[in-house]
Parts: sequence; C-alpha cells; structure tokens
Amino acid sequence: MSTVCLRPHVHAAILDEDIVFLDVVADRYTCLAGAGVDARLADDRVWLELNPPFARQIVEAGLAASHAVPSPPRTGPPPRGERSGLPPDVPDATLRDAAPLLHALADTAVHYRRRSFADIVAAGSRPRTGAPKVTPELEAAVARFHGWIPYAPLSAQCLLRAFILLRLLRRQGLDANWVFGVQTWPFHAHCWLQVEDLVLDDPAERTWGYTPVMVL
Repeated sequence: MSTVCLRPHVHAAILDEDIVFLDVVADRYTCLAGAGVDARLADDRVWLELNPPFARQIVEAGLAASHAVPSPPRTGPPPRGERSGLPPDVPDATLRDAAPLLHALADTAVHYRRRSFADIVAAGSRPRTGAPKVTPELEAAVARFHGWIPYAPLSAQCLLRAFILLRLLRRQGLDANWVFGVQTWPFHAHCWLQVEDLVLDDPAERTWGYTPVMVL
C-alpha cells in the first residue's frame, strides 16, 4: 500500500470499491473506480492509503502528493441525519423577514453570482473552536428561513439554498456544518446544512444516500 497526502483544495470519500475526489479549485468531481478496495482515509481526512497504481494516478493528476503538504484542519463527517429542520407548518412571512431577505439578496449578488465554486466555498468557510450545537434559537431561525425563502427571487439549487441559510445563521451568532455528499452509479452530488443529527434544509432521509466528501 502507498500513502499520499491530499492537496489542500482536494477532498475525498471512499464509497465501497470507488474513491470520489472533489477538487474545489477546479470545481470538479473525479471518480476512481476500483481504487477503494483496501483503501483507508485517515481520521484527519488528509492522508489516504491505497494501492500503489492508484496512488500514482492521483499524484500525476495533481490531486495528491507523495509527501506531506500543509493543509488546514478538516471536519469529519457528521452523524446520520435523523431529524429535519423543515417545519411541519411553515410560518407565514412577516415584515420582520424583510431584513434577512435583503441580506440574502445582497449575499447572492456579492458572494455567489458569477463567483467560482472556490470563492463560494471560501465565503461559507470560517474557523471554529467547537462543533455547532442544536439550540431553540437555531431551530427558530431555520423555521423563519423556510417561511420567507419561497418568496425570494432565487433558485432552489441546493448549493445556493445552503449558502444563503449559512450566511443568515452566522449573522445571528449561530452556525452549522455545510456538508457536500456524493453517490455513485449513477453519480450525483448534493449539499445540505447539518447540526448534530438535525438536517436544516432537507428531509433527513434525503441525505442518507450520500457519503460526505467535504464538510465545512
């Protein structure tokens, strides 16, 4: 077996016999079929152990290095989502929702539209001292978000929805993990926000088929 170090902008997930890489800078997913056999991703999510032929492939592709490369700390995958922050009865939008709506539109215009995937990820990243926690304040803020977001002139794309909600929460002193997941055969990618076992912007069961490849 060979051990390689993922580049700082590259994340990986092992899905049965395959390994999926997310290159944030290139905005590209790469699936290496068969490379997951006997492979192991270290707890730090940076070092990857796999068979030598596959190790050479990803080093030559620029996804990893054969030596240590400085990389910021990475967050491990969250527990399986068991609950959803989608309220059973969505509250009606009120005048108090005008401010977060305007902030959402500003965030979209400044930090999202015509921005690269790397820029969007950077705008949604920040160092933290501990894992986010579920609190009544968080659940109330998420419920209010689901009340006014249908009225916003924005797409329902998962990347944008999660980005807007994350920025909104942080303005209120709250936080969440931004989870990027993948599935193969057929390949599909999805992202959502999660705190502990609470999925904030999706039915919890919708996330079960995805393996986290990057968690911010």
